[in-house]
Amino acid sequence: MKHLLIVTTNFPPASSIGTQRILRISKYLSEERWKVSVLTLNERYSSGGRGRLDYPDRLAVHRTGKLDPVEVLLRLRGRLFGSGERDSEAGRMQATDKLMAAKREGKTEVRISRWQQFKDLVTDLLQFPDKQVSWIPPALLYGWRLVRRDKVDVIFSSAPPHSILLLATLLKRVSGARLVIDFRDPWARSPWLTEVRNSSGYERFKTRLLERFEHWVVNTADSIVFVTPEMRDDFVRHYPELPADKFQVFFNGFDPDNVPGLAPRQAAAGDGTGGPVTFVHTGTLYRRRDPTPMLRAVHNLLRRGEIDRGELFMHFVGTVTPELAAVKDLVATLDLEGVVRFTPSVPYAESLELMADSDVLILLQPVTHLQIPAKFYDYICFEKPILAVCEPNGAVDNLVRGDFGVSVDYNSVTAQEAAILTMLRHPFDPAIIRANRPRFDMSRAIAEFESVLDPTHPPA
Repeated sequence: MKHLLIVTTNFPPASSIGTQRILRISKYLSEERWKVSVLTLNERYSSGGRGRLDYPDRLAVHRTGKLDPVEVLLRLRGRLFGSGERDSEAGRMQATDKLMAAKREGKTEVRISRWQQFKDLVTDLLQFPDKQVSWIPPALLYGWRLVRRDKVDVIFSSAPPHSILLLATLLKRVSGARLVIDFRDPWARSPWLTEVRNSSGYERFKTRLLERFEHWVVNTADSIVFVTPEMRDDFVRHYPELPADKFQVFFNGFDPDNVPGLAPRQAAAGDGTGGPVTFVHTGTLYRRRDPTPMLRAVHNLLRRGEIDRGELFMHFVGTVTPELAAVKDLVATLDLEGVVRFTPSVPYAESLELMADSDVLILLQPVTHLQIPAKFYDYICFEKPILAVCEPNGAVDNLVRGDFGVSVDYNSVTAQEAAILTMLRHPFDPAIIRANRPRFDMSRAIAEFESVLDPTHPPA
């Protein structure tokens, strides 16, 4: 039996997308071949833990704190001068989101005091490359003892957050264990950061550091895993000096045990029962993941009389970050009351029930061609057609189109109007989804991942 150490901050009670991937992998790894330990954060550092997530009893879980200088400075300032909204991490994030929203709206006269600029700079430096970097010192010390004591054979880490890849790479250096790195999102060349990357000399400096970090991690790891072929191909092109077979694809997958007993309560789309066809999107709306073009498409269809108000109901369930807060106001502005609703985030189990109760499931993936929202793998459990609003010829478009539903250009309101009408008038055959779904069943696909962890043991 070989010993696998998973190095992650995505672990219960946190209920992040990364947590779902870690739990599904650890659940279905062969118990005869793998002993699995997890090195993660103390529970008090976890956020987003609405609803309890259990993990397999087989896991030996080791938790550590972190040395967070930003937290120490904020506590010290709070004791000396009293604390305010902007002294908390949530306050800083809210202030940043408001600034970004103001810039997006063309308000060029947004001003920040020099003192606030200095505080933001210090915070940014202390949390580079991300806020989990302060976990590295205590986790490295604990992990070094762990890999020596337990004779760990393989170290596995999945990002984001990307700073934990530095920790996993350091642990490989001190232990000699095999290292497998998992990229769920790009890092140094992330398309999400294109607007920021060249905005100043400071941002260009950070970009160069990220490139060096990524280069070190990629060159040190024994195998690199990606959740899409498009991301894998991007890395292969960027690192032509490395053997192409070092970069492999292991899709995210769904857990078949998540869905028993969740029967849809609503009639299927287009069955003629007269009820509204329900479109559901679950998950956070942030940055460029903006549903505004879709809302305008619905408004246009209603205005022209191509659909009736009682024919469609669109439900967005999850957090809307401050920079996109204006999308909620569009419900009134575009006269969509009773047609479109925004609901705060709900526990994971409840989100599954909403998926089961839908007729059409929405994926929003603008800007990037390389990534697939992890909610896709939950969506396909329910045999409901997916309306993917994404970049043409990107990972989502290539995956969804024809096999799981309809994909449409995020940048075209007219195209989204046509896609919505297609979903209303021409129901998608669930048998097509059933036929294409098995390759994403984690209980079946895990054999491929085990062969990456241990190349001497090919998949059956």
